[in-house]
Amino acid sequence: MNKLTKGSNLRWESSRMMLPEHVQALRQDEADLGKKKRPSLDDQELETLNRTLSEALSGSKRVALRYYQNGYIKKSICCVEKLDTARRQLKICDVHGPGSCISLMDIVEIKLADPAADPFSGM
Repeated sequence: MNKLTKGSNLRWESSRMMLPEHVQALRQDEADLGKKKRPSLDDQELETLNRTLSEALSGSKRVALRYYQNGYIKKSICCVEKLDTARRQLKICDVHGPGSCISLMDIVEIKLADPAADPFSGM
């Protein structure tokens, strides 16, 4: 069997080259498959979010937070430090350190974290 034998895949072996730009585009397309659009919340969900957020701010309680970031929904258990209404951001303290900021438009869901249970079980 040689390169020119019919039925052999070796005949096209020399044309199996891909340019780096093509490889990068294929990898980017594959990464984009799992991305989602930013979810929009209705009025009832926004009201629940505001109530939970004000309770967390007043009592310095930990919250389970789901938020949108770069096409993915991230989860975090954190303490709410400050609500910056001028910038429309929520300043939190979590594993990324104090002072991390999340846009209020990116918050999908927020719940008070119960230390005894898994806070993401119902999310």
